[in-house]
Amino acid sequence: MTLKNDAKISLFPDLKGPTNRSVTAWAEQNKEYLQDGPLLIVDNLKGHYGADFMNLMSDYGVTVKHLPAGSGKLLNPCDNSLHSTFRRNYLQKEKQPHTTKMESIVEAYEEIDELSIIHCFQNCGYISSRCAAHLISNLVSEGYRSTGARAAQHADWLHRYSTWKLNLRTQARNISADHFCNTTTMSN
Repeated sequence: MTLKNDAKISLFPDLKGPTNRSVTAWAEQNKEYLQDGPLLIVDNLKGHYGADFMNLMSDYGVTVKHLPAGSGKLLNPCDNSLHSTFRRNYLQKEKQPHTTKMESIVEAYEEIDELSIIHCFQNCGYISSRCAAHLISNLVSEGYRSTGARAAQHADWLHRYSTWKLNLRTQARNISADHFCNTTTMSN
């Protein structure tokens, strides 16, 4: 399906989710955008590792980089910030009937300007001169910065939480399977 503004939507009625086939179809459909030897950053979707997809990327001269497993919303610029910007844009639009909803979705994505995209990549550390420790701290805390009297309180809470979490792990390792089974049986 091609929309009025050249956005493309691929429909696979027989698929229940993203697969090697859908990822390869995306690459073939967007070949014209991949001809200048770009860097393509992808998540850990199984299809992004598929031989067909990787061969196409090689044929097109695309450098593919996979985000580290488990990085999720922290290092993926789309998950970290871009999708929230899109959602905000979309929700500001008037309610749409189903027949024009796709047009509104595409418009909401197109409203994201280049500077916002650059900020998403800076926020995740891809194009940033910020110290890595500060960058990671900001990502993990989702930008929360305690100041003044609250800084000491926040540090104390963080220390207590970390200690509690460590104790849970230590206790869990020390509990035998028999003890666990007996405890759960007695409590039921």
